[in-house]
Amino acid sequence: MRRTTVLALMTTGIMFAGAACGQSGSPQSQPSRDQGPQRNVIVDATEYSYAMPEEVTGGAVTFELSNTGQQPHEFAFVRLDEGKTVEDLMSAFKQRRQPKWAHDLAGVGVLSAQSTAAMSRELEEGSYAFFCFLPSPDGQPHIAHGMIQGFEVTGTSDAKLPTPDAVVTATDEGFEVPDISAGTHAVEFRNEGTKPHEFAVVSFEPGKGERDLGRWFNRGYEGDAPALFPGGIQAIAPGSSVIMELEFVSGRTYTFEDFENRLSAEITIP
Repeated sequence: MRRTTVLALMTTGIMFAGAACGQSGSPQSQPSRDQGPQRNVIVDATEYSYAMPEEVTGGAVTFELSNTGQQPHEFAFVRLDEGKTVEDLMSAFKQRRQPKWAHDLAGVGVLSAQSTAAMSRELEEGSYAFFCFLPSPDGQPHIAHGMIQGFEVTGTSDAKLPTPDAVVTATDEGFEVPDISAGTHAVEFRNEGTKPHEFAVVSFEPGKGERDLGRWFNRGYEGDAPALFPGGIQAIAPGSSVIMELEFVSGRTYTFEDFENRLSAEITIP
C-alpha cells in the first residue's frame, strides 16, 4: 500500500500527538511476559470526551479501550512533568507551542467507532493524559472540543503484563508479521530498529481503498466507514515494545504501516 496523507493523518494523529510532545518520548524497556494478575482500567471514548478513573495504580496497567461514539477516535498518550496539568497542555495546544514537559508515550493511533482494544504498559507514578487529535466534521481536532483527560498514577501494584501470543517486529528495513488466526490476540509490537517506528493497523472493506477513505474523511465521516481500525501503536522508541489486545476477523486483510519510514506489510486472516 502506498503512503497517503489522509491515511497517515488518521493513524498517527496531527501535530500534537508526535512533534509537539516529543516523538517517541523516553525509551522504554521491553515488557515482562510473566503470567499473573492484571490491573485493568476501563477508558471509554465518545464525542468528545473520555470516561475513566482520575487515579490509577502504577506498575503493570492494562487499559481497556472502548470507542462508544460514532466517529473514529485516538488515544494519544503523554506523561506530564511534575507540576504540569491538562490545563497547561490545552494552553500549549491553543498557542501551537511544543511543550518539552509533555512526553509522548505512544498511544493508540485510531480505533473505529463501536470498537474495543486493550493496551498494556508499565507506568511510574506521575501525571498522564489521553487526548484525541483526529478532526471532527467541522474540521477542528477533537481536542479543540475538549477531548482530553488527565489522570494520576500512584503506588505500584503486583499486577503483571499479559503474555503475548503474537509478536509483530519492526526493523529499519520492514515489518516481521507472524501468522495470526481469527479471534482476539495479545500482540506485542516490538521495535528492533535504530529509530522510532509506529505500528498503524488498518483493514479496508471489500472493494474499498485509500481514495474511498479520503472521501469519507473529507466529508466528515458521512456514511459507512470504508476501513476498519482495530487499534495500533504510535511511534515507539528503539528497543521498546507495547502489548495490545486486538481482534482479527477471518477473511479480512490487515495492513501494518509505519508512515514516517515508509514501511508496510499485509496479512490475511484465515
